[in-house]
Amino acid sequence: KVLKLFKDLEEEKRSVEDKVIERTQELIIANNRLTELDKVKTEFISVAAHQLRTPLSAIKWILSILIDEHNDNMTAEQKALLMRGYESNERIIRLINEMLVVTRIESGKMTYNFSFIHIEDLIESTIEDFTDQAKSRGIKLSFKEPLERLPYMNIDPDKIRAVLQNLIENALFYTKDGGYIAISAIADGENIKISVKDSGIGIPEKQKTGIFNKFFN
Repeated sequence: KVLKLFKDLEEEKRSVEDKVIERTQELIIANNRLTELDKVKTEFISVAAHQLRTPLSAIKWILSILIDEHNDNMTAEQKALLMRGYESNERIIRLINEMLVVTRIESGKMTYNFSFIHIEDLIESTIEDFTDQAKSRGIKLSFKEPLERLPYMNIDPDKIRAVLQNLIENALFYTKDGGYIAISAIADGENIKISVKDSGIGIPEKQKTGIFNKFFN
């Protein structure tokens, strides 16, 4: 009886091992399939985004000419409509650029050009791009410079500028007229901590876990 019991246990063990191996192989095949589908999706998004960006850039150029060269011949309503169209076109172009960045990251094709810079200089030059927009809405956009010059950082200035631009754009979008946006930079051990604080509506607690998801809005 003991020998029979051991024999039955061995057979059951082999059966379980065979099932585990079979299931593992199925999971590997399914994972490879998902990886391939994800690659196809990434390539499709990249091609579609590139194709969309070209006509949108042409539309931007045409609207820019109309606004700059025919400004005196338009009514206030016409100017407002053109500006609304221009701004909407700009938002779509920015979204497409974000899609291209995501596809480059996912495909491992993101490249970086590092150089040593003072982050304060980059922050100040980035803020200048939003000064007029903030002023027109009565929003105080300021940079609290550190008491002492921060050490050089070895970073990709264009990539960090893009991050700062996105943070400031979001702050402007969600801050009411007459509010404020305060930017600061401090040394934090071996790192430098940059903060963008505003008087906007903030992020609901239940949505904070999703802020690093793709295209979370």
